[in-house]
Amino acid sequence: MKEESVRELTGLLVLCAVAFAMPGCKSAPEGPAGLKGPLPVVSEGPSARFSDTARISPVTADLYRIGARDRILIKVARHPEFEGEVTVDPRGRIVLPISITEISVSGLDSIQVARKIAMEIRPFVVRAPKVRVEVLEAKSKSYYVVGGVNRPGRYHIGQVPVTVRDALLSAGLPDGGSGLEKVVLIKADPVKPQRVPLDASGILQGKLANNVRLRDGDIIFVPTDTYSQVNRMMVDLELHLERGSSMERLHDFVRNRLLSTSSK
Repeated sequence: MKEESVRELTGLLVLCAVAFAMPGCKSAPEGPAGLKGPLPVVSEGPSARFSDTARISPVTADLYRIGARDRILIKVARHPEFEGEVTVDPRGRIVLPISITEISVSGLDSIQVARKIAMEIRPFVVRAPKVRVEVLEAKSKSYYVVGGVNRPGRYHIGQVPVTVRDALLSAGLPDGGSGLEKVVLIKADPVKPQRVPLDASGILQGKLANNVRLRDGDIIFVPTDTYSQVNRMMVDLELHLERGSSMERLHDFVRNRLLSTSSK
């Protein structure tokens, strides 16, 4: 009888060991040092629902990067005291509705911002917080369209990518008189801005090989067929480029020209 009891006990111990080693039977991972409980969970996007199975989505290069002047919505499951709309300040930081701690969010996407907020409020809640961040108003990134268009000016780049074709259509092309074959794109670069000639006429007709995506600070110049103050502006821009002017000085020049034109 003793031998049978020993064999039964041994069998039970083996079964318990196998069951513990099976997937799904391990304990939840602990949070950062000093914090107990599972890691904060970030939901997968603006339309994701809060749930215990929410996962952190992989970050891709196409996700919108938050910056100064953007307005965002913070949602925290079961904790409305941390929720609300906040605007990113000029330094790229936000302050939670009931906190005085500043959180740097500039250059991060909504998932990364949600993760930082979750870590910030983790010590003040019992369960791992589930945070969702949504961009309500994107104002941190912009481009310029100047020259022979109906609505020259500065345009914001929202969460949807903007191409050269999109920008030209938004600026409103005139019926005629524009040199669309000689459009110039000045690509924003903090060290050395790049001049890229484009055949916008072909792009508008469906030849999209050069229909590049615009980045924050890019400038599109549309010349006219005849010499005018519009084309004189391009000459001045070329001089700035030859002198090695920074992107900041180019933007100042374009803004001043737009202001002087609108005041006439």
